[in-house]
Amino acid sequence: LGAAGIPLTWQQSTTDLSGERGYCISAATAAGNTKQVVALRQLPAQCHKFARTLIGKYDVAEEIECKVVGALAKAIDAGDGGKVAAATIKLVRDCCIGCPPPFNPTLIASYSQGDAKRYNSGNQYAAIYDALNLLITQPIAANVKHALTTLKAASQRVFRWEAWRVAMQLLEELSYAGGNAARQLQEVRNRTRYSTKTNSRNSISRTLLVKGQEYDECIILGADGMSARNLYVALSRGIDKVTVFSQQPVLTISDF
Repeated sequence: LGAAGIPLTWQQSTTDLSGERGYCISAATAAGNTKQVVALRQLPAQCHKFARTLIGKYDVAEEIECKVVGALAKAIDAGDGGKVAAATIKLVRDCCIGCPPPFNPTLIASYSQGDAKRYNSGNQYAAIYDALNLLITQPIAANVKHALTTLKAASQRVFRWEAWRVAMQLLEELSYAGGNAARQLQEVRNRTRYSTKTNSRNSISRTLLVKGQEYDECIILGADGMSARNLYVALSRGIDKVTVFSQQPVLTISDF
């Protein structure tokens, strides 16, 4: 039994995380399942990488600063059109699965230098290039939103829905009322920071982002790599069930 007598089960970790991935998808898609499930990892990069493999069944919980959107807000405030175009591509790459291959770090670097993309007639990504090229000379919120939605439509799916919703809300408000993007982002986050569980039934999160919250089922991934503080938080998030993935059923935790 886990914290407060909650049933706790152990699962053997897999090197490629295929076992963890299968378990998480099954928990999210079980017939008639209306419960909220959270999968926990210790580091942001671990959460983002694993979430990409979960076929859109889990949203990613974002920190209050929502740094992935903050980078775009900073570029908008600076007024550098090339940097805004580059940040736009990066946001889509960070939030979406299957972003078209041409929209890669090399293209981001090119736009960052203010270089508009030239393309041949009939290019399948012409509409996206046009939207991004427009940002170089007119990096306003409405144009950023158009570029984001155009590039998103060419991608497979969004997997960081919380960040994506924040970005769309921010750009909508900036388009309507203007103002400083970074400050407006703070206002948007202050209004929406507690809405993740209601908007997304299942989440993957860093442990410390869910302190004080409870979920019907908690899945702890890589428990043997967690600090004592993170593991304590993780073990106390589940209401009905806690499942622990680790290399060994007995954990040796040294640091706090």
